[in-house]
Amino acid sequence: MKVDLKHFKDLELWRSNTATAFKIDNKPTRKELNKLRFTASKTIELVREIVGCAVVVTSGKRCKELNRKIGGSSTSSHVRCEAFDFMVPGFSPSMLKSLFKQLSTSLEYDQLIFEHHNGAYWIHISWKEEDNRQQALTYEGGRYENFEN
Repeated sequence: MKVDLKHFKDLELWRSNTATAFKIDNKPTRKELNKLRFTASKTIELVREIVGCAVVVTSGKRCKELNRKIGGSSTSSHVRCEAFDFMVPGFSPSMLKSLFKQLSTSLEYDQLIFEHHNGAYWIHISWKEEDNRQQALTYEGGRYENFEN
């Protein structure tokens, strides 16, 4: 079943500047693309509706080689086409944190992480077809902590 997305093009779900720079083929198979679309429909499409403005995917699908190159977790949900990292242009870190708090209580997700690394801020959201944990975390200073709203 093909899922049509209102706000995102397929390329946004898997493109990677790192993959391009290192000549890593990160293009999804048809099955992976369908899963990316489905995951997007349950996550970033809903985020886009909530914020009412552009949402930029900074990381979507990652092949294993790309995931290794960027130092991703060996169990990364990005490799399974179940996660997106995103930011909202024009949002300050405090605005992004407020959005994170809102999403933590208004969406279904497996993990929702407010991340800060090397001066950059973004939100990670993952979703599985079953057994979503509703695990909200923050990542700062190289450590994950549970987020209590």
